Amino acid sequence: MRVQDRLNRLADVTGGSAYYPSSASEMAEVFDQIALELRHQYSIGYRLNLTTDDKWPKIRVKVDQANSSSHYRVH
Repeated sequence: MRVQDRLNRLADVTGGSAYYPSSASEMAEVFDQIALELRHQYSIGYRLNLTTDDKWPKIRVKVDQANSSSHYRVH
């Protein structure tokens, strides 16, 4: 398996992306794309005391795209 194939697979299973710019101008475009994506990310977190039954609660996240022209991707 090629190195790029391995990196693509790693990026895919971890919710990331792999980029292979071949010039400085392509690298600048990739950096701009990554910066744009980071500016549009949200993180959801919570704190939990596991001492009661030592079980993780199930979490359900619903993304409603009905009233938006944007496309969302949940990782």
